[in-house]
Amino acid sequence: MLGEGGAPPETLDKMEVLVKEYTANVLELRRLGYNGQVFDATIPVAKTEEQILEEDAQVDKLIDEKRLGSAGGMFKPGIVVANCDVVVKAAAKKKAMEEEKQKKKLEEKELKELKQLVRD
Repeated sequence: MLGEGGAPPETLDKMEVLVKEYTANVLELRRLGYNGQVFDATIPVAKTEEQILEEDAQVDKLIDEKRLGSAGGMFKPGIVVANCDVVVKAAAKKKAMEEEKQKKKLEEKELKELKQLVRD
């Protein structure tokens, strides 16, 4: 991979030359009338994820990205190491949010039924 955190420097130089030559060859083949859309390969570029250090932010990220039930899913949002406390807090917060949502839905239903009774 190209970029910081990608291939070692000695390999990175060779990869950068390869990318330049590939691009030049694609342009030349297009100039000669070949279908340039066939040559669409790209070398991936390494990127670093910002690690989230605050527990509250980790809890919110787990809930927002719906990664609570996936151990491997914790790595992508930057929670490389999530302790049990973060996971438990996220699960409790998610449960409370769902209960609040159900409660609100029930209240709306009761209000609707009450309005219907008043109309009749």
